[in-house]
Amino acid sequence: MDQGVDIAFAMAGDVHRNARALRQLGALADAGLTVDLFCLPGSDLESSLPQGVRYHPLKVSGSGGIRFFRALAAEFARALGTAEARLYHAS
Repeated sequence: MDQGVDIAFAMAGDVHRNARALRQLGALADAGLTVDLFCLPGSDLESSLPQGVRYHPLKVSGSGGIRFFRALAAEFARALGTAEARLYHAS
């Protein structure tokens, strides 16, 4: 990731299926902010993202339960631990 990213946006789910998160990303991009998006992989996600939003899929096995959420939390910590952003947002 490049330095100087405005927002690191973390989401525990497929952003492509979340209209609110897509609107948030669109508003941030329209404001001229750069966003690094960390979320679970989805179908055809990159084509639906606004310009200025970079997609970083998190690979986590499973789909629910305590082991899944522990693994997801660890993956967020790993990914966001190396992210350099002015603001961190969890959706």
